[in-house]
Amino acid sequence: MIKLSIWYNMNYPAAATELLKRGVSPHQLVFARSLSASNLDAGAPDPQLEGADVAFGQPNPEALLNLPRLKWVHLTSAGYERYDREDLRQAFKARGTILTNSSSVYDEPCAEHALAMMMALARRLPDAWERQRTDHTWPAATIRANCHLLMGQTALILGYGAIGRRLIELLTPDEVDCDST
Repeated sequence: MIKLSIWYNMNYPAAATELLKRGVSPHQLVFARSLSASNLDAGAPDPQLEGADVAFGQPNPEALLNLPRLKWVHLTSAGYERYDREDLRQAFKARGTILTNSSSVYDEPCAEHALAMMMALARRLPDAWERQRTDHTWPAATIRANCHLLMGQTALILGYGAIGRRLIELLTPDEVDCDST
């Protein structure tokens, strides 16, 4: 078996990092000099990336252009916009490097979050929460007059990735067979 060098730049909790270390064994996990607390931040340039076979996390896009040894980049985010560039596509294609993302990790929680936000905003829950948190008044007529039901509404989903597809599933009612109940 060929031992791979896996570069990693995420600052995850110790338990998750230990699980990752055990999971990649016998391969070598190389930590970036600067660890990122958010998978939404582009990583800082890191000279240790030059010796990696695999990059896991959020590597700096500019740093990925001239790394002949790098064969796989896996992003810890669903989004990959900063990597969706012609120069990177050409560099990856020339050396056979693949780029993958973590969209299947985020499809359920993000879709549920989006649905919860849609419902909360339609029912004016932020306004109601603010009233409970502050003056404890309940202007029911005003709040109710500005509430909306989602039934029969149409949603516009921008993007049809894993998260958008799951949100569409959550928004699409199941048909109920009333005769079989």
